[in-house]
Amino acid sequence: MEGSDTTPAVVCRAIAKSFEVGAGKVVALRGIDLDVPLGELMMLVGPSGCGKTTLISIIAGILKPDEGCCAVLGVELASLSDNQMIDFRGRNIGFIFQSFNLLPALTIAENVAVPLIINGWERHKAARRAEAILGEMGLGGRTGDFWLSFPAASSRGLPSPALLRMSRGCWFATSRPAPSIMPRALRLWR
Repeated sequence: MEGSDTTPAVVCRAIAKSFEVGAGKVVALRGIDLDVPLGELMMLVGPSGCGKTTLISIIAGILKPDEGCCAVLGVELASLSDNQMIDFRGRNIGFIFQSFNLLPALTIAENVAVPLIINGWERHKAARRAEAILGEMGLGGRTGDFWLSFPAASSRGLPSPALLRMSRGCWFATSRPAPSIMPRALRLWR
């Protein structure tokens, strides 16, 4: 993880972002300032279309702001090349999306191990860590099941807190996770 214990997780100043839509322009963000201390759990809440996903995408380095600056873990994102941003995101930012974007050909444990393997863990060590995390969640007996065969998986969001737990110590961008995962995610965060 980049930064130090005293480095804020996120600092955004005067963030603005708009999109061209047809002949017009939609302003998604205007003058956003945000400070998130390292180790703090923060949720962006608001109505559909208010700019939550746009702001998360800027903080994650997926979108570039039209104006303003954003630093994550002490790194000014605008200073990074595309390849450096990809590397930084892979080491420091984890995502849980509403649809989870899991790989259906992998088991639940394999899906949970993917972030560790991407970051250089040996496959067998990543698999053991994933199984341990799933065991903490009460899913130890299901680690070999495939995601698509998991009962009510998409509505219960069971692997998502495990993915969150695998990235512990890193900053997360989450976009509208299923409400059912929040109590488990909060327990694992602590």
